[in-house]
Amino acid sequence: MADDVFSAFPTELGERAPGSAELIYLRRALFVLAGKFFDPIAGKDAPLPPHRFAIAHDGTVFAEGTNADADGISTIFEPDLTGVAPDATWELFLIPIFDGLPDSDSYALRGEAWIDLETKAWVTTDAVEQDHSLMLVTPRKLLRIPLWSSVRKAATGGFAQSPPAAADFASTGLLKTSELQPHGSRSSPWTVQIDHQWLRSYVQLHCYDPVAKADRCVPQGLLLTSHPRYGERCGGSSVTLEGGAIYVVHAGRKEDLPELTFAFASPETTLFAYADGKLRTETTLDTVLLASHYPLPSTWSSLGHDAWVGPGEASAKTRKTFADLRHEGGTADKPLCFHLDDLVVTGNGLHALGVGADGKWTLTSKRMCVLDSLLAVRSPATVGGATMPYSTIPFERQPLRAEEAFHVAGKGFEQLTRAIEYGGRIFSVDHQRMHGLQGLQPLVGARAARVQIGISKWRCEVHVLDTRWLTHAFGGVTARLAHVLCYVPTFVTAVDADDDKSGSNPAKTVGVPRTEGLMSAAAAVWSQGHPGNPAMPSPHKDYAIVPDAGLTADTTVLRVRAHFGTREQADRVEHGGGTDTKIGIHVHPQPGRATGGDPMELFMHSGHELHAKPVDPNPPAPAVMEFAPRGGATKDRYDNVEGQHFTLAHELGHSMDLPDEYIEHLTPPDGVFGQVGAFSGRERPFELDQTAMMNSNKVPRLRYLWPHVNDLVSLAATTAFKWVKAQLPLRAEAVVGGTRFKYTLPSGATGFGDHPTPWTSLGGSVGRVSTFLFLAGDDEDTRGMIVTPPGTAMRTAPFDGVLVVTSKYWFSFDDSIDDEKDRWELMFDEFAGPYVDRETCPHFMIESSGPWLQRVVIIVQPRCEIESRPTKLDNGKDEVIGNADIVVRVRKGNRVRDASKTPHALTIRKGDVGHFLTRYALSPTQAVFDARDNGKLKAGDFAPVNQWFANTFGRTSKVVPL
Repeated sequence: MADDVFSAFPTELGERAPGSAELIYLRRALFVLAGKFFDPIAGKDAPLPPHRFAIAHDGTVFAEGTNADADGISTIFEPDLTGVAPDATWELFLIPIFDGLPDSDSYALRGEAWIDLETKAWVTTDAVEQDHSLMLVTPRKLLRIPLWSSVRKAATGGFAQSPPAAADFASTGLLKTSELQPHGSRSSPWTVQIDHQWLRSYVQLHCYDPVAKADRCVPQGLLLTSHPRYGERCGGSSVTLEGGAIYVVHAGRKEDLPELTFAFASPETTLFAYADGKLRTETTLDTVLLASHYPLPSTWSSLGHDAWVGPGEASAKTRKTFADLRHEGGTADKPLCFHLDDLVVTGNGLHALGVGADGKWTLTSKRMCVLDSLLAVRSPATVGGATMPYSTIPFERQPLRAEEAFHVAGKGFEQLTRAIEYGGRIFSVDHQRMHGLQGLQPLVGARAARVQIGISKWRCEVHVLDTRWLTHAFGGVTARLAHVLCYVPTFVTAVDADDDKSGSNPAKTVGVPRTEGLMSAAAAVWSQGHPGNPAMPSPHKDYAIVPDAGLTADTTVLRVRAHFGTREQADRVEHGGGTDTKIGIHVHPQPGRATGGDPMELFMHSGHELHAKPVDPNPPAPAVMEFAPRGGATKDRYDNVEGQHFTLAHELGHSMDLPDEYIEHLTPPDGVFGQVGAFSGRERPFELDQTAMMNSNKVPRLRYLWPHVNDLVSLAATTAFKWVKAQLPLRAEAVVGGTRFKYTLPSGATGFGDHPTPWTSLGGSVGRVSTFLFLAGDDEDTRGMIVTPPGTAMRTAPFDGVLVVTSKYWFSFDDSIDDEKDRWELMFDEFAGPYVDRETCPHFMIESSGPWLQRVVIIVQPRCEIESRPTKLDNGKDEVIGNADIVVRVRKGNRVRDASKTPHALTIRKGDVGHFLTRYALSPTQAVFDARDNGKLKAGDFAPVNQWFANTFGRTSKVVPL
């Protein structure tokens, strides 16, 4: 039997020792206890902060011990056992002592308390919480201790020591009255290790630091909790150790915690500075802060995530599912690691895309394109030496791993992923996260790649991607960077109808993969100068959208990037909202002429026939397909940018809602050349630019950016794009040599509306001509190329308007000219041809004063038909004389003018064909007919259209030569 131990017992109130003596009461101690826990900072067991223990039989029969001393030692004295049966049971309880709250019942009510490991004090949950929630960040190193009693502890790991007289205490946590025998002394106390055999976890939460260009751990401040099941908590800690691991002790052994998960929650817009690692909370997040701060998820849970055992960085080799590793990380040198930059591609309702009802992945395609913050394709695939518009990174499961799909080790902000293209959709990757119920829904807190609903334009989606945490130099100014992404989601295929009898179809085996590769080449042509574009030869086009007031360091330059995706399925990923802008592309092995629309029809061999029929046998694939870049390069006369004829790039321009800038021409007889506009041809203000992509399939023009300026004006009215609103008004800009082009179109110009485009026209008529007036901005054409011959110097003051003057001429010939070639050459050489050549066309403009349309260049565009070979229209019928403005009858014999009906009919001789026909169309009088002046047109000949212009705008104007 152990010797009795006596300890100091509290003095009864009012009792005093005789004289000056100090009175100390001694009472036989029942238990002398040392309360211990594992201190992860010290790396060893340590005394509990101020506390006491108690044993209780029931609510009225109990014995509460003394307050523990600095060594964690306290005493429980023998209770009064009067009336208590020998086999009655007793339970041991821990009672934390909260500084300033001596009678607090928080521990019992809340079921937990916290140890501040730096001050060695207990903290109540009420004091830890913010707004009744553990969604917080804190500089304090707090360790959660659950409501502790011997019965609870016996069920979750047992005890380091048990009273020797208590036979069942180790398994039940209960003492019988008969077992209340003294145990422990000051020198050898009963050690009560409150966390004995509890599972310990060292958890590292990794993120990528683009400043340091390496992985790092989240700094001190997060409170990480653990959960045995949904809705319950078994551990919690904000104790971040050197090395970045958060230490958590769980109330149970690993066998007690088969469904253990981790979680944290922080106030919305919590971030930390890369420089000092200090957490802070903002009311709103200005994305400019992303240049220096990392935004944390507001909620995160380990359920469904990948993990790995450290201390190394994540890799495909080390990663496993969290379910496989949930009990790992038991020591500081081998922490359990997660990456906060793992990425989830989401579908409707922000649910992970491709997760079936059975929890299995049902992704229908592995192909995706990862676009970094410069919108460069990450790890582009190559097929047959061609760069494809998608990445080598396969999309096989969720989440996408950070090191594979979000950051590039050793690289900075520019290489962080900003968007993903998958299944015909653009998914934005920014600071947004997956939300859900922690511990119940998987992948909560992962980066969320969310479907972008762009502005739908024909077969294109226009997306604005904010990357203003990056800077970018343009035109000599370094400003913030953002992107306008023009996305055309294509599906390239070859149709079975083109298979020949042998089953051969070169379009399937050769045409489709080549065409997919050409999508990257076409995007490169359209995106010249964009920072995410593959290196372009010098010189190249360099366009941007900037504030009309000019760029500064605090404003944003928007670079425009085209991306022509190639999905693997005909249908796009489903998503509610937005217009379905998908487009199919059919590649055909036979000769034919490419057409846009949906589907786009492409022919591997050159031919004139639209919608050409299959041929048998199919010709072998050509070395260069008809719609690929081909022929010699043409230099742009102002900046020497070279461009090859590239039909696919032109047709994709249509998908981006850009119109043709050429006129539909008559088909000349075999062996004869020359282009003459047909009746069906639209008025085209830029027809004479034989380099522009939408005319001659070669290089872009600055005006092609203006529709995106209108798009940005629309977006600026929405909350998400307040930063765009701050930039208004905007302009398209280019720097060519020492000249800066500043392209704008006026809003509210009479007859043009608030948001005109370069192809918006104001129509009218004069005499036998139709007039089409277009607003024009400052670009390559309006500095002169639109009309002036090669070698002409660039204009200082650009044209700000284009007036297209057109009339339709129906030519008929008698037998004196019976050869079709001769008829064509007479019509073309003597009349129509000079108008399609910048050297021989008229060179005049209307000059006036006013807020807009001060310098309007005049473009004459005759339309012609030859009666003996009328144009075949799209409906299969022939063009008819009734659509003409003037019938020109070339005959022997008398000259006759018949203006009694529409169209006017002019009977003339062969030698009369010439400019007089234009003069007559402008002024359809007998005097003009009689004069039949075929000399060069003069300013006075355009007096009728000048008068129309002046009347339309109520201002004085005049026609002047260029």
